[in-house]
Amino acid sequence: MHLRRYVFPATQLASAGGAFLAWTYLSFAAGPHFQDVAIRSLAIAAPLSLALTLGLAYLLPNEYRGTAESLRNGRGTWSHSLTFCVLVSLVSALVGAIFGFLPITGGPLLGSALSMAGLLSMGILCAQVGRATGRLHQAVVGAVAAPLPPVVWVVGYWGGLSTTGTNRWSAVACVAAAALMSRSLRHGTLRPHAIDKEVLRSSIGRAGPLVPHLICFGLVIQGIRVTSWDDTSSELLLSHQLMLCASIGFTLLASFNSLFSVTMQTSEVEEYHGSLSSHLRRYAIVGAASCLFVIGTATYVVHRDGSSTGTEAASIPAFLALATANVTFYYSLSAQFLRRASTKPIALSSSVTLVLFVGAMLVDGGGITHQLGAYAAATFALPAVLLCCQRAARAPRTHTLSTSGAIIYVAAFSEIAVLLLAAGAL
Repeated sequence: MHLRRYVFPATQLASAGGAFLAWTYLSFAAGPHFQDVAIRSLAIAAPLSLALTLGLAYLLPNEYRGTAESLRNGRGTWSHSLTFCVLVSLVSALVGAIFGFLPITGGPLLGSALSMAGLLSMGILCAQVGRATGRLHQAVVGAVAAPLPPVVWVVGYWGGLSTTGTNRWSAVACVAAAALMSRSLRHGTLRPHAIDKEVLRSSIGRAGPLVPHLICFGLVIQGIRVTSWDDTSSELLLSHQLMLCASIGFTLLASFNSLFSVTMQTSEVEEYHGSLSSHLRRYAIVGAASCLFVIGTATYVVHRDGSSTGTEAASIPAFLALATANVTFYYSLSAQFLRRASTKPIALSSSVTLVLFVGAMLVDGGGITHQLGAYAAATFALPAVLLCCQRAARAPRTHTLSTSGAIIYVAAFSEIAVLLLAAGAL
């Protein structure tokens, strides 16, 4: 794989890193009320942005594989799927801006969340098109999506704006950025054309199961930030900070998964089978690095908070690392299903995970440590369901996938064991 290809995940990592720093600064510097509104806006927008892609964005590389030559020669057109996704994202951002200025209870918060979701969705589209076509400038434009909303919140905090005013400015900024991104797509290699309803209906039919999956998966990735919604400000803030730590690992995984997945989806059959083992090894390496980042940052947050000590303090980063390993194995499996445009097993895996996680919280929410334990256990359903579907379908290379999963978990448990030994819990 050429070194230039790694510029794409590096761009996404830089984008996510900027967003992480801005959200982290806000969580430590702003007052409780300001933080609460910002956290709730993010908790709504993140899963909604995935759903706004309608699942079509993640099958775009499959379409590209069939039209690669014309696209490389600059004669291609936007696919019907991409045209429709761009419109949906723009409408969401515009509706959010309108809601933000309506004199209704919760209007600014809802408006900010909708606009942020539209912007993040547009960022996903730019990144997918950039990776599939090798157009780095489109990936760079899409990288603006993640850090812009928290930067607006930080500027609002510095300027002494109220949460209502900051929500409104955030919505306006998101609309402007989304419009610029759509313009970048329009003036890139791909050209728009009228939507063929029959072609679009067929595409939506294939991608349809991904919509509930993306909603469920988006909520799962939010983790205890969602289940702590009704907790006190201090508990919500700690949950948010811990999930920010997890987001470092998840973002590292998502960045490289996007590269690996798109490469597998756009490669020809012989090339795909020949490179599968090397791709799975890369997943294991990135997963080990992600777990290490999560353990390090979560340990810092726990010790800084000071409310947990001893074994409990060590178990919090351990649970987050285990959840990161689960997501790593899930990504390595889901890439195979996306290659075949087999979306129903993916939707089943995230649905089962969300039901298990929410069910555990309804039975006994407990403290943050208990919630993270339930979270780590529930996320294991993500790869487990996909592996069962892989075996049931008697798909080739299942043994290779199982071996890859074993390597991922051995690396994760080794790091967790070192953590527990260092904390004196073993």
